[in-house]
Amino acid sequence: MKRQRLYVNTSVWNFLFEELDLSKRAATERFFEHTSQFDLFISELVLQEIERCEEGRREQLYEKVRLHTPAVLVFNEGVESLASIYVTDGVVPERYRADALHIAFTTVYDLDAIVSWNLEHIVKTKTRRLVTSINVREGFKIIDFATPEEVI
Repeated sequence: MKRQRLYVNTSVWNFLFEELDLSKRAATERFFEHTSQFDLFISELVLQEIERCEEGRREQLYEKVRLHTPAVLVFNEGVESLASIYVTDGVVPERYRADALHIAFTTVYDLDAIVSWNLEHIVKTKTRRLVTSINVREGFKIIDFATPEEVI
């Protein structure tokens, strides 16, 4: 059976240090306990978002990234273009363009799913429907959207 190729967006890494929603933190920890079953990917965007964190948190996040060794995807014209389509077609508002970029990285790099705790713009029915429609129209495969607990 083919190993799933998962894009792990920044929210998942952050939930390893969540102090208020302990059930999501526990689910995230369980997800990372099983990552040897998957091929993990992040993007330059994830690294940029980590870089903007306060110093202590930033170092904790980098340590987790080093521990799990995801492949790092680079920005390219295809990612930027598809993210623009997602914004124009109403998948996410322009001010949340980073969310469109995370989805575009997953699509353009032909990954199986995006794993996220972003339930406002990424892991939700409307986003799944719109992205599926756009991806089919633009000649990309259909991707899946999941929270860490759905993956495991």
